Amino acid sequence: MTSLNGTTDGFNSGHPRRLYITTSAYHNDIYRYTTSRSTTTYVVSGTLTSLATLGTGTAANCPANRILRENGRRLNKDANPGLSTLLVGVYDSVSGLSGFIDPNSPRFAVYNGDKSVFQDNGVDPNGGLVDQGPPIYTRGLVTSTTGLTVATTTAGVTTTFFNASPTGLTLTTGGVTQKVTTTTTATTGTLTLDLSTASVFNYTNATNLAVTFAISNASIGSTFYISLLSTATPFNVTFPANVVVSGGGLAAPTGGSGAQVFATPSAVTKLLFTCVVIA
Repeated sequence: MTSLNGTTDGFNSGHPRRLYITTSAYHNDIYRYTTSRSTTTYVVSGTLTSLATLGTGTAANCPANRILRENGRRLNKDANPGLSTLLVGVYDSVSGLSGFIDPNSPRFAVYNGDKSVFQDNGVDPNGGLVDQGPPIYTRGLVTSTTGLTVATTTAGVTTTFFNASPTGLTLTTGGVTQKVTTTTTATTGTLTLDLSTASVFNYTNATNLAVTFAISNASIGSTFYISLLSTATPFNVTFPANVVVSGGGLAAPTGGSGAQVFATPSAVTKLLFTCVVIA
């Protein structure tokens, strides 16, 4: 009778099971490694060639949010010529592509792989969203040298103050890049600004209309900006009562029913308004 005492559990046998999730298109960051030997000096040289250069990897078949699985291959920079860092072999079960990546590249984040390799990628039982990686909770600094991306319109960046000592969010270089709506020509008197889609709005008032701005999906403290180009002045601009408006050379507002009606200055065709929601 065959004995099973010497067998090893396949899941706990130490086979590669680390997974990575791509943060952006990675076709320029997954490589094929080849070596060649000089016929005169007999020195071995190593070459990394991206799958993008080879033509097999594209932004379409190497997108963001793709799970890559280690295949057990490793390239160490001291043992393999032509390398500047450790590389690990991975494969993409969706596209079938395989190659080497730098596991510490900002293009890849660690994905929890404590499951058998034959299991599909997970789906969160609370909400049904496809698992894309764990959150970050730390008392230390979170430093990014390239940027911060918030991928959904319902998410945001919240800064908090602890023990009366300001921690919050500090921007040293580059600042915040704000999403800008496409330039729109005002053809009716009322323009609705959806603050969930952008915070900078460009409008052209081609017919010298009296413009009324309405807002949607706003919360207290929301700040947004309006760039208004007009072919003729003056004209009236109306804002909701719950918005504090500055800029544009505006005089004191007039109007009723809670609306704020401003008269734009004469001979000024380019106006910029800074607006803050207060209620």
